[in-house]
Amino acid sequence: MNVQPAESESATTAMKIRSVLALFFTVMLAVVAPSAAHARAEVSFDYFYDALAPYGEWVEVADHGTCWHPTDVDEGWAPYADGYWSYTDAGWTWVSYEEFGGIVYHYGRWVLVEDEGWCWQPDSEWGPAWVSWRSSDDYVGWAPLPPQARWRREIGISTWADHEYGIGPAFYSFCRVRDFGAPVLRPVIIGRGENVTIIRETVNITNITYNNSYGEAPLVFNGGPNYVFINQRSARPIPALKLVLNPNIQPGGQGRRGNALRAQAIGNQLVVAAPLITQPADPAFLKSKAKKSFAAEKVTTGWTGVKDPRVRDELKQEIGRQTKGLNPQTAPARPVAAAELKAVPEKANPQAAPLTTGNEQRGKPGKGEKPAPVAVAPPIGTGTPPVQPVPAGAATPEKIVREKGRGKMPPEAATAAPGAPLKPFNPTATIDHKTKPETATTSQATPNPNTVPPAVVTREKGRKPHDPNSAPPVVGAVPPVSNPVATPPEKMRESRDEADRAARAAQAEQERLAKQRAAAQQQQQQQMESQQNALRQRQQEQAAAAERQKIQGEKDRAARKQADAAAAAQQQQMEAQQQQKQRAAQEGARRQAEQQQMEAQQQQKQRAAQEGARRQAEQQ
Repeated sequence: MNVQPAESESATTAMKIRSVLALFFTVMLAVVAPSAAHARAEVSFDYFYDALAPYGEWVEVADHGTCWHPTDVDEGWAPYADGYWSYTDAGWTWVSYEEFGGIVYHYGRWVLVEDEGWCWQPDSEWGPAWVSWRSSDDYVGWAPLPPQARWRREIGISTWADHEYGIGPAFYSFCRVRDFGAPVLRPVIIGRGENVTIIRETVNITNITYNNSYGEAPLVFNGGPNYVFINQRSARPIPALKLVLNPNIQPGGQGRRGNALRAQAIGNQLVVAAPLITQPADPAFLKSKAKKSFAAEKVTTGWTGVKDPRVRDELKQEIGRQTKGLNPQTAPARPVAAAELKAVPEKANPQAAPLTTGNEQRGKPGKGEKPAPVAVAPPIGTGTPPVQPVPAGAATPEKIVREKGRGKMPPEAATAAPGAPLKPFNPTATIDHKTKPETATTSQATPNPNTVPPAVVTREKGRKPHDPNSAPPVVGAVPPVSNPVATPPEKMRESRDEADRAARAAQAEQERLAKQRAAAQQQQQQQMESQQNALRQRQQEQAAAAERQKIQGEKDRAARKQADAAAAAQQQQMEAQQQQKQRAAQEGARRQAEQQQMEAQQQQKQRAAQEGARRQAEQQ
C-alpha cells in the first residue's frame, strides 16, 4: 500500500486553509457577539402580554393580581421541567426549550391554583432562575418561588425560603444527583408522590444574592448545589459557561416575540436576553385582558397534596427545625464566594469548549440502585442537544417538549449515534480548534487521501513495507492512491516513530493536565468544604446565640413575674395594715364617744342629785 507521509504538501495546504477559515469565523463572531458590559436595552412591560398571548391566557388571581396561565400544556406540567440547568456567572441558570421560557423563568413568580394549574405573576427584575433549592448526597430539587418571595437586594433569599414562604412538597421537582446533568430534566424528575419522604432527607440550600463582579452592574446570582460536587456525581458533565447579556433585543421584530428572549449556548458562553423592563404606561392594561378570575381559597402553596394533618404538621415542624430560627432579618443571603466563580470561563469565546470538572467515577449510583443509563452525544458539529435514552414505550424528551405545541426541539436531537462518546452537554457545541491533531475529531473536515491518520500509523508500527500479496490492509486505513514514487521504508519508519513519539508526548501531556485538574479540583473542594464548615459554624453560633437569647428572655420574664408577684403581695399587706389601722381608729373613736356619753350621764345624775338636795334644803 503506497501512502503519503503526514507532512505532505497537500495536507499542509489543507490545514492552512482550515486555519484561515477558522480565524475568519472567530473574528466575525467576535464582531457580532454581544458584550457583557454593554448597556441593557429597555423593553415596555406590555411586551409580556404580546409575547405570551399565543401560549396562554391572562387571568385574575385573588391577592396576586393579573397573572398568565399557560393553556397548551398537559395536566402534569410544572415550571422549570422542560429544559436543563447551566452554570454561569449568575449561578444556576435555567435554559428552557419552551417558546415562552425566556420570559416566565427569568422574570416574575409562580402561583399554584387548585384544579387549574400554575399561573405566572409578572415582575421586572431579571434573574437566572427564581427557585428554592433543596439537596442531599442523593437528591437535588428546585421549586418555583411564590409571589411572597419579593426581591430585596440587601436581604436576598436564603435557606429560610421554605419556612418563610410556606413552600410545600407539591412545588418541588426532585431528581437524583446523577441525573442532574440530563439535557431534558422532565423525564428524570421523580414522581411528586415521593416528595414528602425526600424533603425529610434534604435541607434547603437556597442562596439568591448579587454577583457584584459581573460587568458594570451587579447581577442576580442563583446559588444552590455545589457545582464541583454535583458535576462529579452527575452521569453527564455539566458545562460552566460565560454569561453574555444580549443588548440587541428587538421587541418589534418579526416572528414569535417570545423567541427573542430564549437563551443560546455558543462555545463556552450562554447568550441570554435580559432587557430592563419598564413599568406599563397603563397599569390597568393587563387587568383589562383577564379572561377568568380565581378565588383566594383556590390558591395553594403546595400543601394540599399532604392529606394527613398529622404528617403535614410534622413536616412543617421538621422544616422549621431545619431553619434553626433563621429569618430574613437575622440571616440575609451570603455574598458570592470567589470559589463559586472559579469554574466559569474568564472570557467569552464562541469557539471554546465549555469548562467542566472531570471525574472518572461519574454518576456512581447509591446503595441498592441500578446504574443510570449513559446519555449519548450527537456527532460534533451538529449543533443539537444530546438525547438521554429512555425505556421502551416511554415518552422521549423530544416528544415531551413537542407535546401540545409547547415548544420544539431541533429534529436532529434524536439522531445521536449509539455508542458515541459521552460529551459535556452543549446544544451548540463547536469544534475546539486548539485541540492537537492527534486527538481532534470533526465531522466537517474533508479527508485528505494523501494523509495517513495517526491511529493508522501507530497500528502500522512494526509491520513490514506493504506487499499486496502478504498482509491484508489495516481496518480503517484510507484507500491507496496512485503514486508513481513509492515511499522508502526508512522514511515510513521515521514517520511512524515520530507519530509514536508525538502520541506518547500527547498522552503524557494529557496525564499532566489531568493531574493538575485533579489537584485544582481537590483544592477547590477543600476551599468549598472550609467555607461550608465556616458557614455551618456561623449558623450554629447564630442558633446558639438565639437559643441563649431565648433562655435569657425566659429568665427575665420569670424574674419580672416574681417581682410583680412580690410587689402585689406587699401592696396587699399595706392595704390590710391600712384597713386594720382604720378599724382601730374607728373602734377608739366609738369607745371615746361611749365614755363621753357615760360621763355626761354621770354629770347629769350628779346635777339632778344636787338639785334635789337644794330643793329639799329650801323646803326645810
